[in-house]
Parts: sequence; C-alpha cells; structure tokens
Amino acid sequence: MRSREPFTLRSLFLSKYFFIILSISILIVLTQWILLIPKSSSTYDEIKDARNEVQELESQQKKLQELNTFLQSDFFAEKEARTKLGMQKKDEHVVVLDSFITSGSESDEKSEKNSIQNLDPLRQNSNEKNTTSWWQYFFGE
Repeated sequence: MRSREPFTLRSLFLSKYFFIILSISILIVLTQWILLIPKSSSTYDEIKDARNEVQELESQQKKLQELNTFLQSDFFAEKEARTKLGMQKKDEHVVVLDSFITSGSESDEKSEKNSIQNLDPLRQNSNEKNTTSWWQYFFGE
C-alpha cells in the first residue's frame, strides 16, 4: 500500500485541482472586469453630462438673479409707473405720442415714417422734389 503523504500547504499549491480552480477564478475575475469597462466609461460620460448641466443651470440662475435684481430696482419701478400707470414726477409735463409707439415690426416702421412725413408741413406731398418743397416754403405757393 501506498502511504499518503501528510497534507501540507506546498502540496496544496502544487496540486492540479488548485491550478484549475485558480485558473477558473482568474478567468471569472477578468471577464467581469472586461464587462465593467464600458459601464465605467458610460458612467464617466454621465458624470461629464451632469457637470455640464450643472454649469448651464448655474449660468441660468445667475441670469435670473440679475433679472430679479433689475426688476426690483427703482429704475424699473419708475419706468413701469411712467409707461403703464401714466404716473409722472412733480412739476413734470408728460407728452404721449401714440403714433410713434411701435413694436418694431416692418409695417409699424413704415407707418411711423409716414406719420413723421405727415407731421412735417414741407413734406405733405412726398413725391415732390426737394427744390419744389423749398420754393413753396419760401414763396408760399
């Protein structure tokens, strides 16, 4: 009969079963690590996107704070009181010219130009030549 050698740590490390178990463990760890790489890169992308979003929100918050400061200023309150409520300062005379208030559209600009020409007594007929207008101004024909 063959006698068995006593169990030692060295015999464990040199056994083929240990080598197989170690190889399988290393293979499992490597596959998990390889599968984890794309997840970590997508996580980094998400973190980068979140930081960009935070910067955008901070800049938007700064703009809103500036707008809030402007809306709470005395200048804005005075402007709104004058334009929307028709208020005026003491000893101040207000002249309202409704025909000159425009929203900036092209048709409003044309109507403003026409209303300015209609106010000018020399330009009653916009098709007249300049010299004719001066002649009428000086000699009254």
